Amino acid sequence: MLIYSCEASNMHNPEKYLHYNEEDFARDIFFRSWILAPDEKNTTFWTNWILLHPDKAPVLENARWQMLQLTVEEEVIAKERLDAIWHNIQSRKGVIQEKEEVIPEPDFYPEASAKVIPLFSFKAWQQIAAIFLIVSFCAGTLYYYLKPANLPSQTFSTAYGEIKAVILPDNSKVILNGNSTLTFPESWPEDKDREVSLVGEAYFSVTHTQNHRPFRVRLNDGVQVNVLGTKFTVTRRPTKTQVVLNEGKVKLTKEADKYYGLRTTVLDEAIMQPGDLVEVQKKSPLFNKTAIPDPQVYAAFTQNKIIFKNTLLSEVARVLEDTYGYRVEIAKPGLAHKHFSGTTPTSDIDMLFSAIERLFSVQVIQKEKNIIIK
Repeated sequence: MLIYSCEASNMHNPEKYLHYNEEDFARDIFFRSWILAPDEKNTTFWTNWILLHPDKAPVLENARWQMLQLTVEEEVIAKERLDAIWHNIQSRKGVIQEKEEVIPEPDFYPEASAKVIPLFSFKAWQQIAAIFLIVSFCAGTLYYYLKPANLPSQTFSTAYGEIKAVILPDNSKVILNGNSTLTFPESWPEDKDREVSLVGEAYFSVTHTQNHRPFRVRLNDGVQVNVLGTKFTVTRRPTKTQVVLNEGKVKLTKEADKYYGLRTTVLDEAIMQPGDLVEVQKKSPLFNKTAIPDPQVYAAFTQNKIIFKNTLLSEVARVLEDTYGYRVEIAKPGLAHKHFSGTTPTSDIDMLFSAIERLFSVQVIQKEKNIIIK
């Protein structure tokens, strides 16, 4: 924290300068003394004041440059010339009106025999530049140590309707559902958290390490699943993002990046217990958590099954589209809001269509991957 010196604080009220404009600064004796005859006292005061009030820096800069435009070569700035300097500034800006306040006489002037002092206070701006370089160096160093390491990675993907098991570097197991992609480093350094990125749907069985290294699944919109050792199902689809916890305990967080990734702001977090389902709302920073009776239903694909329990037909259509590549049109009015329960092998989707036809007395028309229910 920057602190003004006692001498500067007593002689010059720092707060009064907050309301100054360019003309006010140019008329101010203490500001002019910094420009015309800089010394340790006025240089320290104005350097600290600019750092504390950076929004006023352009105003001071304009006032300074106005005074620098007055050419002074090889002559002495005597006392009687200070008023002339101000009149020259006023005439350059086309300002005729002068303030009625009486300007106190400065308490010091350069001696007439003294050497001419340059109008530009190079020392003051050197100090500001040095401070800027130090701050930039610290920020760069912090970013270097906090940014994710660019480790060699590998990616596993599945086609529509395909299921694939993947073993991670720590022996954790992941079962990818159809139309899904998992990306993770080839190896995790001992001093780094374990982290993967998922697009699609997958069932995770995470190994608990001896040094309790966290395991993190990164989803979209700043959402991440943080665990130590547990089993859960993650869905990240274009229209749905959710996490279902089977065993253990996880924490979900939703963050927003600040300052190019150097800092994040937590928008919401949720601690999950077994049987919890958390859905990520796309238009809201908050999570929606509910308790479900059977979390194994959401991991049925690991057993090559599709299980629906009291599921909206619109959700059935979403699963068929996202996981199996169908294009489903529910043409019968109101049918999308009906609930459906049933189980079918992933290898026999036609069985699901037959069950829908019998239960709702509708016709399912299939042409390759295009489905119309009417």
